[in-house]
Amino acid sequence: MSNIGDSLIRVRRRLSKVSRQTWFLLGIIVVFAVGIRSIPAYIYPAWGSDLGIYYSLTNSFINTGEIFSNYSGWGESYQYFPVLYVITAIPCLLTGLSPEFWIGKIAPIFGGLTVIWIYLIARNVGFGRRSSLLAALLLAVNSIHIYQTSHAAPMTLGHFFLLASLYYFTKEERRKRDWALLVVCTLLLIGSHHLSSYMLLITLPFMLAFSEGNRWKEDAVYIVFAATAVFAYWGTVANYSMASFIQSATGLPWFSVIPMYVGVVAAALLIRKYAVPPFMKWLKEPVGYWLDVWKLVAAMSTMTAIIITLYAFRSPAIVIAPTLWFVIWSLPLFALVSFAAPGAWQTATKRQGGLVIGWLIAILGSTLLAIALQSNILRAERHLEYLMEPLSLCAALGMVRLIYPLLQEELIVKYTSAETVTVRTGAPAYRPALTLSSSEDRAGFTFVSPSNQGRELHLEVTREHRRVNPRKLLPTFVIVILFGCALASYQTIHEAGYTEVISEADLKAMEWLQHDGPLNYTSRNFTVATDHRLGTLVENLGFNSTFEDGWMIWNATAWTDCWSQLNGTANKSRVGYVLIDNVMRDPEMGVQVFELNRTVMRNETYDMFKRSDSRPFERKWSYRESNDPDANWAEIYIVHWEWIENYTAPI
Repeated sequence: MSNIGDSLIRVRRRLSKVSRQTWFLLGIIVVFAVGIRSIPAYIYPAWGSDLGIYYSLTNSFINTGEIFSNYSGWGESYQYFPVLYVITAIPCLLTGLSPEFWIGKIAPIFGGLTVIWIYLIARNVGFGRRSSLLAALLLAVNSIHIYQTSHAAPMTLGHFFLLASLYYFTKEERRKRDWALLVVCTLLLIGSHHLSSYMLLITLPFMLAFSEGNRWKEDAVYIVFAATAVFAYWGTVANYSMASFIQSATGLPWFSVIPMYVGVVAAALLIRKYAVPPFMKWLKEPVGYWLDVWKLVAAMSTMTAIIITLYAFRSPAIVIAPTLWFVIWSLPLFALVSFAAPGAWQTATKRQGGLVIGWLIAILGSTLLAIALQSNILRAERHLEYLMEPLSLCAALGMVRLIYPLLQEELIVKYTSAETVTVRTGAPAYRPALTLSSSEDRAGFTFVSPSNQGRELHLEVTREHRRVNPRKLLPTFVIVILFGCALASYQTIHEAGYTEVISEADLKAMEWLQHDGPLNYTSRNFTVATDHRLGTLVENLGFNSTFEDGWMIWNATAWTDCWSQLNGTANKSRVGYVLIDNVMRDPEMGVQVFELNRTVMRNETYDMFKRSDSRPFERKWSYRESNDPDANWAEIYIVHWEWIENYTAPI
């Protein structure tokens, strides 16, 4: 008995040690994930196109205590997804520091913490400890996921609570506490982001269809709860999501979507019974190692071909226009994601691997739907960040499948080279038995012919050299790809002609507009012509901004060309200020008139503003951060409406 007791103690200690090592490694991955997502918040004065929106909402919540703040700026229904600005307000109230300090620093923390949920989901569906850690690492370094969860935007919290909900949904045994936490996470998801809620709704029926346990009734009950909560919230509070998001995305009236969703859930139950079992049986069939290698090569080739095609031929369904450098910077991500092709087959063999397969099919199907509809709401590129989460799980098993066997054997790569050498023997010719051997080189000697003098032998030497040991090479290669993928996070989107950087010069311009502009020149009753990135900050000062109503201004060569937009619209007053910075002048970036949509400012347009003798524009303020030609700068022009009103067109 004592021997059995000692054995149990040793096993318990060993398991405890493994557990400590696992959580230590996971902790390192989490720190890295949070750190790389937080970089922009600490190296730039401000970061994020939605920063101004959530700065305003956070301020309003702190000052009024109202969860649903009275927000009338750009966009619709931001104030009805309050989780981000309520969470951001907590450290503001605890520390006394302003939202300006915290607004860009809180969201990336939650973005990095998503890797914990991926690890736990992997464990739920039957992944081993190492594979689960690898899945977390792959999401931590995923360049698309890093960028999208790095700034103060509702999607960042949406990802966190979406994965939290899926973690509790994929647990094999849900206790009362698990059910309670599942409900809480779902409600927080609904209050975070409408698109993330949509991703939950489309994922759940596919997970139900591909689940292989006997718990389908409990899962169906949760799906009914989640769908009811989402549609009820959209219909009563965030009614924009019901009336506009659904209708704009699908082209169908909102009231028709609810019975359609019920039909999807019913179809999932039928598919689960009749179609999924043979499909999963086919997925689980073992395949040869080299077939999995070809799957990897095919996936990598397909993604590269797609991005090159988009580079050569623009698609109206894809907003981002890839450049050659965009393609190059994307290669590390393609290399990692390609492992999901062989990994999907390996995932299917796990205890609840079908849940991940269903999850992956759901997001892929919605992506194809977005491309087919060419909707400005349900955009294909907005699916990519959600697609990276199940792909990270499959890719982890794909890497284990293809790389791990190579590490078990010493693979020797050899080459041979033949050369003729002369050996002086000092004796009549004979066939020598010469050998040369070491751990690195081996040489074989072959008799060729004796010399006429009998004192020399001509020998042909073949050398075999050991050059590659995968135990050393492959881990290094994988690490290079991982870090290459992480380092490409912010450069890739920059190469696509998009940036969320707000410079010190831009913030100086905001100070001038806030304090000097309205006092000395015009007033806050005027609109500021600038791009979307700066427009959300301008709104915090009490001004309107042109946003998508200013696209004519950035292509005009004379003020008369853009008169209709200068004079205001039904919702906006006349333009009184024009704010331009170096990003807007960069032909590779352009003026962001609506999120990722941009227009390149013509040189003639800029000349129209900056000419000293030009009317009606006059430069009143400018700032450059340094004498460096590449330094950030900003300029503000005012519009002389008195001159415009007295203008007489030449005859």
